[in-house]
Amino acid sequence: MSDTTRSANIQNDVDQIVATGAAAVLLNAIEYPNPVQGNAASIAIKNWWRTKSALITNVSKRVDISELLYDSGGIYIDPANVEGDKVHPTKASYAIIGNYLFSQI
Repeated sequence: MSDTTRSANIQNDVDQIVATGAAAVLLNAIEYPNPVQGNAASIAIKNWWRTKSALITNVSKRVDISELLYDSGGIYIDPANVEGDKVHPTKASYAIIGNYLFSQI
């Protein structure tokens, strides 16, 4: 999917949410720990989030849950924070994500 289509689809969803009177929160997906282990779609979503997501309007909050799990270099998710499938967070990582989201309410 192109960045233009992704942005248009997300903007449409946000506009529909806001039209109901609710607040829209933009939440990023978990990225693969390292682009070498990832795939083109994962890398495209990561790049879209970093370069285009701020252009989505009427968003009350943007949350990149991947940033909470980054390694010390701050670029990739630390492999210790994801299960063996390299996608799903560990229990401890879910706690980090949950505590962060709760602190933002």
